[in-house]
Amino acid sequence: DFVHVADVARANLLALQHPGPLGGACMNIASGRATSLLELIDALARLTDRQPVVGHQPVRPGDIAHSLADTARARDVLGFNAEVGLEAGLATVVDWMRNAR
Repeated sequence: DFVHVADVARANLLALQHPGPLGGACMNIASGRATSLLELIDALARLTDRQPVVGHQPVRPGDIAHSLADTARARDVLGFNAEVGLEAGLATVVDWMRNAR
């Protein structure tokens, strides 16, 4: 579950501007969409016009097989939903890296 930093910053602003006390409420700030590492690699390959080389290793103890955050509390309390999609967010990172040289 990947989320763009712009969405995280917006969630923080929503929390700061919330009219009532949050009472230490914990909530997940995330996209609420599962993305496999292979999907991430494919998106980066499209954005960079590079052919990825992927190697698979045996599963290790403690490896996380799937990650999907429950964002219901952030939506209900803050009105937060992630707005920046995975590929659009990655495109901003790729553009920044290309221009940072």
